[in-house]
Amino acid sequence: MKLRIFPTLLLILMFTAACGNNKYPISVENITLDASNIDNVIDTVTQSVQQYLPDAEYAGMVYKSNCANLSDTSGEIAIVFVQEKKNSLLLTDQILTATVVVDIKANLFSFTINDETTHYISENRYPIATDEEIRSVIEIAYNKLLGDGGSLPNCQVMITQLNSLWSIDWYQEENGGQWFEFCVDNKTFEITSCP
Repeated sequence: MKLRIFPTLLLILMFTAACGNNKYPISVENITLDASNIDNVIDTVTQSVQQYLPDAEYAGMVYKSNCANLSDTSGEIAIVFVQEKKNSLLLTDQILTATVVVDIKANLFSFTINDETTHYISENRYPIATDEEIRSVIEIAYNKLLGDGGSLPNCQVMITQLNSLWSIDWYQEENGGQWFEFCVDNKTFEITSCP
């Protein structure tokens, strides 16, 4: 009888350690920064995130804006960091993510840390984007959307970092709404088709 109690008790303790002591999500809001340079933004948010998630790795970024705001690069940047923590009680590592949202115009950022252990499947880690790279891709997107007619459509744009490309997706609100997409090579900055 005593032998059956021990394995059951051990399973309960493991389950409690894995699930019962979850302190996530954690939200940190409205931290000021100088958002005029993306290199500075990434350095500042990395330092802030690493206070909560030491050794978290940069995983990628997304820039979103109204198409009319592309010329002054105002809008929002979302940056994702991932930390994998070894868990000696469980067979899987704990995966924690920090999603940082930077309001470029307001010079503010906030972030939320979540435990994504049960459903985080991406192992992609992209190279840290630079100010020059992001501004070049935004300028290409602006010129492409401006087109031959010389006026921007009424649209929302999202620029997503991929492995060797930047994906530019925009939603044009006229004529019932429609999505469009093209990609930019992150080395040559040439427009290309998306995978």
